[in-house]
Amino acid sequence: MGHRGNPRELLTLAKILYGVEVKAWWVLIPAFTFDYGEKLSPLTARAQAEALAHIRPLVLGER
Repeated sequence: MGHRGNPRELLTLAKILYGVEVKAWWVLIPAFTFDYGEKLSPLTARAQAEALAHIRPLVLGER
């Protein structure tokens, strides 16, 4: 699968291998800097925090 796979393929593979269909959300977090390093850029870190604020309620069944 690598970088060429997509979420639909992953969900299909899960259904084939395990016989289950699961809920899934495709969350895109923009990247602003592609320099090598161990930390996210400040803009991406803020986008990550915002995304997590939306994801947590979905995963916990609060929405």
